[in-house]
Amino acid sequence: MKSILIYIFIFFLFSISLGFNEEAKLINSSSNSYSLLLDSIRKDLVDKIILNLPKRTEINILQMCLQMSKTKETYNLSDSESVYLIYKWIAQNIEYDCYNVNQGIYENATVPTYNNGKSSHLGISNLFITMCSYFKIKAFNIEGYTKNFAFNFGKLRKKIDHVWNSFLIGYNEYLIDLTMGSGYCDGDKYEKYFSDFYFGTKPEIFVRSHLPKDEWKQVLFEEDFISNEEFLSRAFLLEGFYLNNFKTISPDTEFINLEDKIILTYEETNTNLDIKSYNIYFDGENQKQEDNICKISKGKVEINFNSKNKDMHYVFIAARKSTTQDYKGVAIYKIYHTEK
Repeated sequence: MKSILIYIFIFFLFSISLGFNEEAKLINSSSNSYSLLLDSIRKDLVDKIILNLPKRTEINILQMCLQMSKTKETYNLSDSESVYLIYKWIAQNIEYDCYNVNQGIYENATVPTYNNGKSSHLGISNLFITMCSYFKIKAFNIEGYTKNFAFNFGKLRKKIDHVWNSFLIGYNEYLIDLTMGSGYCDGDKYEKYFSDFYFGTKPEIFVRSHLPKDEWKQVLFEEDFISNEEFLSRAFLLEGFYLNNFKTISPDTEFINLEDKIILTYEETNTNLDIKSYNIYFDGENQKQEDNICKISKGKVEINFNSKNKDMHYVFIAARKSTTQDYKGVAIYKIYHTEK
């Protein structure tokens, strides 16, 4: 419940600039897995290696990179395990600087990023590239736009708003976002929240939340490239959509109105699925929420609005596979109010 409230209370009020398309689209991925690499990684071994490494404050960046690179031979790490080691180490040791992020203090500065233990997304991305080089793995920065909790529905920002990475293993290119995988900002405060959802994520999933400035960096076949308009029109899906093995969502649009019904389909083997949906609205200066009606049947979830409150701004959906797990955000919709 705490994670749901955190998701909700970091929303911003956005202006509406587009209509919506009611036609639902299938999610492209044909597998329940969201990553191309995680199944082949010995996570317990990586955790053991990280525990045995010196603390960041005890040695400089050169010494740390050399220490980490030696583990490849010592533990017979694959290239994907080596990159995962870097991913998890940075996520645990470097914070995203929520306060100074727009001031460019750490731009292009790998050593200050390491020494200070915090940086902008560009500093974090550059540190990842530097560490990969010690494992003889090529990595690159990708500039673009993202859907996140400060996303302005229906619009791309005027300037590039995020930097993430790709890396090469053999002739294959993989996508990664360390900033989003390590935590999030709650105002000016950084909250640690590790997730491997953004490690080697399938390109057709990654592109739903990350749009590169250069379309070829989507790491998709040219015929599968999505346009700016398509990026903006599709539903804002969160990692909980994939972690809970949902297959489709309808409407697959950013905007819905109060007459819409939301339908999710999921793997029927997930018999303990628990789902919640809230309407978020603003009453003067206060933010409030109302529960929606969620009907779960075999392989299908139907969500109906519990009210027609004209003050409603968002719909937030979260789910979990069992009562022993935390709820994960599944999707966010922006309410489009139509006049009768």
